[in-house]
Amino acid sequence: MEPRTALLLIDIQLDYFEGGAFPLDPVQRERAVDTAARLLEVARQSGTRVIHMQHESTLPIAPFLRKGTPGRQIHPRLTPVDGEAVISKTYPNSFRQTNLEQILRDAGIERLVVGGMIAWMCVQSTVRAASDLGFEVHLVADMVASRGFTSRGLPLDADCTLATALYPLFWRFAKETSPEEAAVLLR
Repeated sequence: MEPRTALLLIDIQLDYFEGGAFPLDPVQRERAVDTAARLLEVARQSGTRVIHMQHESTLPIAPFLRKGTPGRQIHPRLTPVDGEAVISKTYPNSFRQTNLEQILRDAGIERLVVGGMIAWMCVQSTVRAASDLGFEVHLVADMVASRGFTSRGLPLDADCTLATALYPLFWRFAKETSPEEAAVLLR
């Protein structure tokens, strides 16, 4: 018997897009939202459970995704519909101090198809936690976006930060899954 599957969309919120307070790489973010929209439609058509994570920053060092700001809103192409859970969180790990695990366990979900923003923060934290909790995790790289930064004096572009964030996840915590493979899992 196939494991029960859910689509988990992590923090695909307006602050990460053009005009937002913390825009991610434009190519990556557009590819991610396009892929998420396609997979969301597949999940909706098949009746697969969909969960939207929505980050709400409480840290003074992170002046984005603030409660009450337009940037905190989920991208309009992914607007949740009735029956889809929207879980607010304040930590990168979507399981920490939320009811995500309980929702998944109550629904008998064993497998997650995952994507979202930011690769090196909330996506990485959530995927590791999901794996540690025993979920079968399928991470769709085309549904993940990043941004460049400088660390220890070394400038890293968005492609580099995306690759380095995904590498350890695919090494141990998640199966690298194409959008086409993900669509099959969501049917």
